Amino acid sequence: MSRPLFLKRPVAAVLVVLQLSGCTSWNVETLPPAELISQKHPDRLRVEQLDGKRVMIYGPEVQGDSLRGRPSASSKGSRAVTLASVSSVSTWHFSAGKTLGLTLGVVAVAAAAALIALASWDGPLGGCCQ
Repeated sequence: MSRPLFLKRPVAAVLVVLQLSGCTSWNVETLPPAELISQKHPDRLRVEQLDGKRVMIYGPEVQGDSLRGRPSASSKGSRAVTLASVSSVSTWHFSAGKTLGLTLGVVAVAAAAALIALASWDGPLGGCCQ
């Protein structure tokens, strides 16, 4: 029996989101924030402060003794963190290994499901011919 269409779409959407999230990861940078911004021009930073708090800064810039930017990609507001309170900054990167691993995992699960379905299938006539 086939699943109704309204069940197939959410399952497909979840698989797509999981696949896309496997392609990227946060990498802690070794450069100080000012050098990182001037050399790599990241569009966003994940900043970890000395107290353990993490904040996102979009469109980061160094102004004086502060790291400034927006709190979200679409925000017109601003966020600032003093450079002295920053313990590390991370940038968002594509990860080929994670993408490959996730793709192989999804293919393996799909193949296993197909094999189970074929093994338990009674045929087009409902198993009348065994």
